[in-house]
Amino acid sequence: MNLDTYPQRIVKPLIELEKTSDLAAEHKLLLDLGETLLTHITGIIFGEYKRNWDINEALESEFYRNAKKKPSFGVFLGLLRLLMKADGKSVCDEYFEKGKSYPAVSEFVFNYNLLKSEVVNKGQDSGFAEALEPLKKGRTVASKSGLDFFESFVAVRNTYAHPEEKAKNPLRNWPMGDEYYGLINPLMKEALMELISGFTVLSTHRPVLVKEIDDQQHKGSFIEEIGKKEKDLGLELSDEDLDFVNTDERYLLDQDNKLFSKFYQTEVPQVNPSIAKQIIEKEKAKMMEPVLLDMIRKKLEDGVIDELEYMVLKDTAITSFITEEKLKKLIEDVKKELNLDGNVYVTRKKKKTTPTLNPWWIRHIGGMKDSTVEKNYEKNHFLTTHIHWAIWKEISNYLEIIIDNNLNDETQSFTISSNQFQIGRLSYTYWGKIYPDRAPLGDLFHIGFAISQKYKWTKARKKGLLFDRINKPSLLIWTSWNDNLADKIDPDNYLLTKFDKLNFELLKREKDLLTRMEANIRDNSGEQGLDGEFKRIDRTAIHSEIQTIPEFFNKIGESSKTHFITLYSKIYNLEDFYGDLGISFEKTLQIEEEIVAFMKLSSNLINQVNDYAIENGVTLKESGL
Repeated sequence: MNLDTYPQRIVKPLIELEKTSDLAAEHKLLLDLGETLLTHITGIIFGEYKRNWDINEALESEFYRNAKKKPSFGVFLGLLRLLMKADGKSVCDEYFEKGKSYPAVSEFVFNYNLLKSEVVNKGQDSGFAEALEPLKKGRTVASKSGLDFFESFVAVRNTYAHPEEKAKNPLRNWPMGDEYYGLINPLMKEALMELISGFTVLSTHRPVLVKEIDDQQHKGSFIEEIGKKEKDLGLELSDEDLDFVNTDERYLLDQDNKLFSKFYQTEVPQVNPSIAKQIIEKEKAKMMEPVLLDMIRKKLEDGVIDELEYMVLKDTAITSFITEEKLKKLIEDVKKELNLDGNVYVTRKKKKTTPTLNPWWIRHIGGMKDSTVEKNYEKNHFLTTHIHWAIWKEISNYLEIIIDNNLNDETQSFTISSNQFQIGRLSYTYWGKIYPDRAPLGDLFHIGFAISQKYKWTKARKKGLLFDRINKPSLLIWTSWNDNLADKIDPDNYLLTKFDKLNFELLKREKDLLTRMEANIRDNSGEQGLDGEFKRIDRTAIHSEIQTIPEFFNKIGESSKTHFITLYSKIYNLEDFYGDLGISFEKTLQIEEEIVAFMKLSSNLINQVNDYAIENGVTLKESGL
């Protein structure tokens, strides 16, 4: 192999392999190399599929299932299997065609399967080479393909990652060690070298990263990611090239230095917008049913489900295309599983736990009078600056726990980013953004969380019910968006309008309980048009009034079908946490439950609008961001 013609991501582990003499390190490098090879091949075919092939529903379904999480090695292998069955021609077809076999791959698969089934799983933890020799006599090494290699390779990789109870008779940990590595490493290395040297497409179709595009001059500057060191490259671009090339994305060049297709390096493509709605409606219920079952199990750990928990379950079901009737059946199934009889529904649970929400955060921020940043604050625990700095960390850690316990599941995970505790002066507001960390729209739509001396980003009518609350130190949660990102990806308020409508639909569904929670509304609707439809006001009009739910419906009428709103939680002031003897743990716990419920409802809204964006082909990647 001429390494100067191969992709850098394959060349680098090959070079490292030649340097190491440690068997365990060599094994890990071989596993990394095999994973890189698989993701590289799938990345090539993904680009071909997206550019030239007919839409394949099975593939698109898998794209959606992995749109909000980092795909595993097993996912890539499953996608490669689907790609091999799809109707389309690929430059990789010859390497996977029926009857194609590789001698070194065949030896690797034969020896590993024999070692696993006839040696390790028969109770043997050493003497592998000696045990295999008599077993090989009289057996023929079956011809194996590139796909067969990856089937066995994934078993080796999974055993390395999780050796616990992988060996049988008796059930025990897989016997890792130099003897095992000394046997399997040479076989796996020869197989990988055979595939890499035989897959000439790896050197004929080179990955490049787009640095800059000049549409006027029909030119582009690229980084060619081959060999030991990347190279700068300039290319002439056709009109067709300009239509599908974006900066900071990877593509493949063919032998003629022409752009071949997009290269999906270690990533899964987004769902095709033309089929996205159909796919989402079909797949989301299947994806979310086990998640919903886990949610039900957690909520029934104490034997009952209260009205806040049921609201969250119902909203999660509805936004996942699962009917309330189906939800109730799932609850009954879990009741039987847990041997629970009778009615499990209650108005509110009685919990005896120590709350983690700390009202003193509001007291501290609300009582700040001097915002000077003191010197050496990290070491002096009694300085105001140190307390302020520590509270910022406490709030973020608290929110991370809330997110992990209530928002994260097997389909996605959420993250939080916050403002700095000081920028020359101490900050009078803690401002956090909570959003799915792999959302197609990034943090465009997020849950806003603020503890503020005075919340300045909306206002309340002076004689209204919320004027005093909004102008005092408070804790507040709301459904929010990133203005700067919205300007780039949604200049016409297309997504924001949908988001506002989803907020209003949620309000209509859960009006009574949200009213009892003292949730609030900011009306984003403009004047009513001649067609009777309201229009969304410009996103810059952020100082529109916040109002209670009763005030809102008194203004618009109970029968209103279309409105554009932002949902806010109750504006929690310090006195809301107090009882007769000072801060009430019972009230604090109740507020925490309300915060969790509101966050979960908000996360459902964010998932809905991200799905809507996928349906319409509006994502950060599609927008070149």
